Amino acid sequence: MPPLPTGGLGSAGHGGGGNQPNQFYQRPSAAGAGAARQAPTDTIRSWRDVRHLDVFLTRIYQYYTGKGFLCIILNSVVTIATAAFVIFLSTFLFACINYDLIHEKKRLSDIIEPNCIAGMSFGSLFVVAMFGVWWILQVIRLLFDIPRHREMQYFFTNVLGITDDELQNTLWRDVVAKIVQTRAQQSQANPTAALRRLDAHAIANRILRKDNYLIALFNKDILNLSVPLFGSRQIMSKLMEWNLSYCIFSYVFDDKGVFRKRFLKENNRARLVDGLQKRFRNMAYMNLLLSPFLLIFLVLYSFFKYAEEYQRNPSGLGARQYSPFAWWKFREFNELPHLLQMRLNRSTDNANTYIRQFPKEYLIILAKFVSFVSGSLAAILLAITLFEEELQQGFEITPGRSAFFYIGIFGAILALSRGLIPPDTEVFEPERWMREVALDTHYMPDEWRSRAHTDEVKQQFEALYDFKLALWAWELLSVVLAPAVLYYSLPPCAEEIVDFFREFTVHVEAYGYVCSFAVFDFKRHGNVKFGVQPDGQGQVAQQQQQQQQQQQAQTPHFVSKEGKMEHSFVNFKANYPNWDPGLEGSEYISRLLARRRAMRPSHLGQTAHSFHGATPSSSHGDGLGQSRHDFMPSASMEATAPHMQYDGGLNGYGAGHGAGQDMMMESYLRGEQSVMQASHIEQRIGRELFGLLDAVYETNRRLL
Repeated sequence: MPPLPTGGLGSAGHGGGGNQPNQFYQRPSAAGAGAARQAPTDTIRSWRDVRHLDVFLTRIYQYYTGKGFLCIILNSVVTIATAAFVIFLSTFLFACINYDLIHEKKRLSDIIEPNCIAGMSFGSLFVVAMFGVWWILQVIRLLFDIPRHREMQYFFTNVLGITDDELQNTLWRDVVAKIVQTRAQQSQANPTAALRRLDAHAIANRILRKDNYLIALFNKDILNLSVPLFGSRQIMSKLMEWNLSYCIFSYVFDDKGVFRKRFLKENNRARLVDGLQKRFRNMAYMNLLLSPFLLIFLVLYSFFKYAEEYQRNPSGLGARQYSPFAWWKFREFNELPHLLQMRLNRSTDNANTYIRQFPKEYLIILAKFVSFVSGSLAAILLAITLFEEELQQGFEITPGRSAFFYIGIFGAILALSRGLIPPDTEVFEPERWMREVALDTHYMPDEWRSRAHTDEVKQQFEALYDFKLALWAWELLSVVLAPAVLYYSLPPCAEEIVDFFREFTVHVEAYGYVCSFAVFDFKRHGNVKFGVQPDGQGQVAQQQQQQQQQQQAQTPHFVSKEGKMEHSFVNFKANYPNWDPGLEGSEYISRLLARRRAMRPSHLGQTAHSFHGATPSSSHGDGLGQSRHDFMPSASMEATAPHMQYDGGLNGYGAGHGAGQDMMMESYLRGEQSVMQASHIEQRIGRELFGLLDAVYETNRRLL
């Protein structure tokens, strides 16, 4: 997985004017200066000093994920030192060593070229100079960032009451609770401050103002990042993410991070489309110009990085991780990066098990043979070197190659070949493990349902969950392919992108212009297949629901794909149980819980149902139905509570403990502290809510 973005796609504005992004606060008055002598100069001593709320909340989140002042500064210093090491070592190896003398000389000093820098070509000197200038700019940036981080340390300690030591094991929802609490207290103490109301939803919308738009663009499949020669694969990387941020979001938002209102007027469409197409093509030229420098640095940095990883864990190079495209495809609206990372990390064991469901027998046979031969040779050489001192003192197996060299080679081959051999106890259950993966990734397209055993679905999943080395190769290749994507693939998308911002942007009084999906507007974007209920009661509501289902099936433009908005809503509620979702959201949660309480089949009966299938029964007027669902119980939850019985496919507890489990879930969603303190409770609630939503979708999908 790519590293966590500390600022998403850049700090967003509040959508309605404001000062420059770096003007976060007002200077304290003379009266208050004496009371704040311990604070850094011009620091933020209270919420009254905050002027640019979006940027300040983003800084709070960056400080939280950075784990405090010392960790942030140390991480920056290590990053700069790593870059300096890569530049210095690469220059030394390529320009200062006379490799023709290696076999003749015995000392390093004898093969070092004198005045090697002066003997470098102009092109090499230019590349080194460019890297040197970039490194100096990073050092200057760090020096300017130190006062800002110190200021944030003071704010956390004195305003939020969280020290750096406490921050190491503090949950983000507890930081959010502190933000809401201290801001509300200050607003009551000083009504003239007119502080905008904040809650968990408002904070997430402000921090992720731009990210929510990008999540929606990926969900609606508006961006075409493919290259004709490489099929339908989407070329997504950190470089491409930066290009999208500059081309799209620097165009839609001004320098202050404020949404440009001209994107809301349809009569500006032609001019905006033409401007966006020009930005894509101009960035294609810029990428083409800078690609040699980026490629050189990425190759060198990756070489040293993976060489260290290979020495530490040879089999780790054969591991898999989620691609950058999967990162944005799986991400929910208003979901902060570290919460997504936790979800994806929890899914990796199940994802690996799913991949192992498709062994190629001929590869297994060959891998067992290679493993046996390489392991035997490595063991023999290791045993001999322990008893024969001659082999330890430079005895060569082949010219220039000692026994230790071959021990390392055979050990690497052994580790890689063993990784291709599945456990002997593996059971073929691809449908089950795909559902287990979906409980954490929250991604289960219709074409994957009941087809997880096919090679087609497996290949599609492997494109999202690929080998680390393959993702590294695509990252390097993206430097070369980015100009083609920007020049040929993205300009035709400009019309849809401009239309998207006009149609899916709403103004909320509390925090300005935002993506309408992130507001959780059930009336406008609610998908009746996922249990959103139209206005009305009884039979009238049922008729309205069926009409709305037919309309959405014909015109799904304003509905998120795969129930992204509904999944985002329940995921957000699971992460922030104290958040008040309003009347519509509360009713939606109540209907889901009522649907859950209505499903109490026996464990044996549900097992038979899961394997043999069943037809859905009639649904109620609330659109949630009463049919059983073939979603398998969660193996991980069975492990955490083996004494409880599970009901069908919803990761809930069976009849024996169902009522108590229902009460615990409802207590958690009400924000009761005694339940919230349970270990990993939000993970279990989140998985169960996703399974419940999937059951609702299966019921309504079959009815259509």
